[in-house]
Amino acid sequence: MKILNSLFSVFNYNLEKSTNKLEILNFIKILRPWTTEHELIRLGGNNDGGYLIPNDLNHIKFNLSPGVGKFFNLELDLLKKNIPSYMCDASID
Repeated sequence: MKILNSLFSVFNYNLEKSTNKLEILNFIKILRPWTTEHELIRLGGNNDGGYLIPNDLNHIKFNLSPGVGKFFNLELDLLKKNIPSYMCDASID
């Protein structure tokens, strides 16, 4: 496997063990909408990077954003609410 990974890494490919179908189906079963007493607000961009979150940000001290990419509208909106973000993404220089 190490030899194949080395060979494929030359072409920017990575070999990984796939998740079996039963594990995926079991994970999907636990994904359910949650009801909250808080109004939902939209933060972030109008397209990718926008989120509906409960309007319960009073005690949030910071945001951790792994994998932000080139768009960080959510983090800018959080900063307007005095919530700094720690952003990281290995694909950005």
